[in-house]
Amino acid sequence: MNTSLPDTPLLEVENLSTTFMTPRGPLTAVNGVNLTLQKGQTYGLVGESGSGKTVFSRSMLQLNVSSNVQTTGSVKFQGEELLTKTRKEMQSIWGKEISMVFQDPMTSLNPVMKVGTQVIEHIRHHLGLGKKEARELGIELLRSVQIPEPEARMDVYPHECSGGMRQRICIAIALACGSKLLIADEPTTALDVTVQHQILNLLDFQRRDRDMSMVLVTHDLGVIAGRADHVAVMYAGRLVEVADTKTLFAAPKMPYTEALLRSIPRMDQPAHTRLLSISGRPPDLANPPKGCAFAPRCAYAQEQCENEQPPITTHADGSQSACWIPLGTPASRDALQKNLSAGRPQTLAMHNVASTTSEVK
Repeated sequence: MNTSLPDTPLLEVENLSTTFMTPRGPLTAVNGVNLTLQKGQTYGLVGESGSGKTVFSRSMLQLNVSSNVQTTGSVKFQGEELLTKTRKEMQSIWGKEISMVFQDPMTSLNPVMKVGTQVIEHIRHHLGLGKKEARELGIELLRSVQIPEPEARMDVYPHECSGGMRQRICIAIALACGSKLLIADEPTTALDVTVQHQILNLLDFQRRDRDMSMVLVTHDLGVIAGRADHVAVMYAGRLVEVADTKTLFAAPKMPYTEALLRSIPRMDQPAHTRLLSISGRPPDLANPPKGCAFAPRCAYAQEQCENEQPPITTHADGSQSACWIPLGTPASRDALQKNLSAGRPQTLAMHNVASTTSEVK
């Protein structure tokens, strides 16, 4: 690919939408998403399961290609448009310029091929090395992701490795060719807490050591804290809040973001404290609601929220949100008190479980 100008964003996504043609009609899983990532930055993409995070990540790389999938918009990597490239052209980008760590390493790795074969295959395809040189580089890659006895691990099958070790192997393959952008899609799914922490630290170290950029996809805002420069919160296929990490944690504007923050377990709470969940369920994207998709679950929702979809608004602190009643405003406090007085179930639930926020003081 051509070298971009110094001020060109590494990744620039504009109005990206992905629609699946289903027996029930069109289902828009990604709806008008915009995202800009500079070189060396980490971007956190957060949202519940089904919010569209994985479809968005795969859409950027043309991995959702099918006769019943339609992707529109623009995805520019180093100034070059990706969505107009052929599959053959994308094959020279996958793994070499942009790599992806998928959320389930057991299905990402071929169960009937030895680990070394899969690592070497990737290296030889993109770097053109001989078998011996590729094996030596593969061993060094496994060592760099802290796999013990890397020489021996090259000759085992994926099922002979633990979940954490399989994920490290996937990371090693993703890093093999010195890609400029790494997309990590729920890289700690199904791993225990200790291993999750190790994998996240490993990704962060490798990003800094290799001067890469990273899009970290997760449902857990706790994973993003201290690891991402910017955060985009996704709900029902749309970005509903975008901010730098410090601003988002200090002063979220979107009630959905607040609900995600409340659901994070806290060390300062007594043992056996009941965890807060978000009431209701995500909307049916084959039959989307008329107004704000989060309104049926929102503690602050008013009539306008239920009837009109809010646009993205930029706030004084530089953050953006799609909400008619941004948190921290007199309107949000009035809306909360009004819903409490009316006995709105989701408002009462939020108030009863977590009544210490500034909104209800």
